[in-house]
Amino acid sequence: MFCKHCGTKNPEGSLYCIMDGLPLAGTNDQVVTAKETVNFCKSCSHKNESDAFYCTACGVSLEKVTERKSGAGDLLSLGSFKTKTRTDAGGSLPVTEEGIFSKFTVPGLLHAAKFAGIAVGILLVLSFIGAALVNSALRDILADDEMMEMFSSGLKFISMTDMLMLSHLAGVKYTVSALGQDISLKTSGWISLFAILSAIGLVIAGFLANRKETDRTAIERFYTILPVSVIYAVIVALISTFAGISVEVPDPTGWFGDITVSADYEFLVVLINGLVLSIIFTTIGSIIGMTPLLKGEGGNTGYGVSIQRAALHTVLGIVICMLLTVVVIGNKSDIREVKEEAGDESYLVNFFLIQTGTYMWNLAHLGSLEFDLNAYNENVGAKYSILGGPKADGMNMEESEEVAEGLRELLGSLWYFFLVPILLHFWAGATLRKATAGNLLYEIGAYALVFGIMNTAIFQLLKLSIDTTFGDLFNVSFGFSFLMTFLFSTIIAFGISYAGVVVLNKKSGTGSDSDHLPHQVSNF
Repeated sequence: MFCKHCGTKNPEGSLYCIMDGLPLAGTNDQVVTAKETVNFCKSCSHKNESDAFYCTACGVSLEKVTERKSGAGDLLSLGSFKTKTRTDAGGSLPVTEEGIFSKFTVPGLLHAAKFAGIAVGILLVLSFIGAALVNSALRDILADDEMMEMFSSGLKFISMTDMLMLSHLAGVKYTVSALGQDISLKTSGWISLFAILSAIGLVIAGFLANRKETDRTAIERFYTILPVSVIYAVIVALISTFAGISVEVPDPTGWFGDITVSADYEFLVVLINGLVLSIIFTTIGSIIGMTPLLKGEGGNTGYGVSIQRAALHTVLGIVICMLLTVVVIGNKSDIREVKEEAGDESYLVNFFLIQTGTYMWNLAHLGSLEFDLNAYNENVGAKYSILGGPKADGMNMEESEEVAEGLRELLGSLWYFFLVPILLHFWAGATLRKATAGNLLYEIGAYALVFGIMNTAIFQLLKLSIDTTFGDLFNVSFGFSFLMTFLFSTIIAFGISYAGVVVLNKKSGTGSDSDHLPHQVSNF
């Protein structure tokens, strides 16, 4: 019986390893051993004969475990609890592969906390700079009115912690208390451009967490950044508890009493948002410097390459659609006229175009952008999809047609946005085809599933809603359907990446598509 930790051979029936004392019972592992090439005992350094299997001085086994095969019922076969041994790229030196739970031990969490702290530190600096720029821009806008300029001079519209919350797309809850009554307005979702602030620190943290371990596989890198993401999300959520403001406004009439105005952020919402964004961005950072992956070499063990490509292409697709919207739609004659009229404040038009570009990524996956407004018990709704075009509900025929025509003139033909997901998912298929280590069909499925989940999560964070405690006085929502986003994103990602593999297989002449796809190299 061999110890799965140190590889020492123990007598049959032993309960504990004679070398390190770890329990041996309850395992059904099969191991392959090989004789150590060096005859010096690793325990007492005694020199032994070249054909010796045990040390003649202390009796410790001179063999080592080179391969471990887990039984069908062994929980350790999941790779989550154990460490495994593989060889480096040269095939000579052993490299330790650590499971995910080894990252959540005390030493692992302390190690992860360092990189989470780096991400938070970068975010605090960027939030301070961002808040200063936003406050300056708002003062410039109000400077045209003398009364507003007097009121806004030296006023801080947004604080550093507010900017930090906005960078995680966290909504805010405004509450006005007067005469013993509370009136609240709650928002969710926000401007996607603010997420750049959190992205910068998280990408850097994901890179630094894996920088020194160049031999880590894709799944090992993903395991490394998970505790970083968890700790980061907890820190950001804790900051949310003291973010926001609370101001008491005295009543000059003396009839109503003092009025309290407060703005608060919800701990749980910030925690979830921070966790989703940190997993996506640190995963992207972990890819940087991973040369074997970029060259298409190595294996997709544990679907690590599938996961990392899904995160990368989710964010990359949104960025490309943002740029397309600013360049193409922003140069339409109507938009140029609006920019000219805005003058020095034309950057606000570009800001709007960037947000529109975010939605174009999901529209390119055949999503339907929905708008619903409930005001004074009257409902108005509108939908837009690339295939179905604009539709309006709750309006008369003339008003509905005006809305539809306005959208057509603004957006026009959007066929070129289809090219973005086609190219990115095709690229994913090509990467998985080269990096595969098992059943390629499953790996494409893993990529599509993770992509669908990440894409859906991002657009749920971006979904804008405003709810008030006025009953049905004013409620509005703007965004994509959860279920439709997931279904269309997953199906399109799978179909295009699969098609990419089929096309590349035909070009390389590697055999029939139906037989070749499930076994690109060999099964796990």
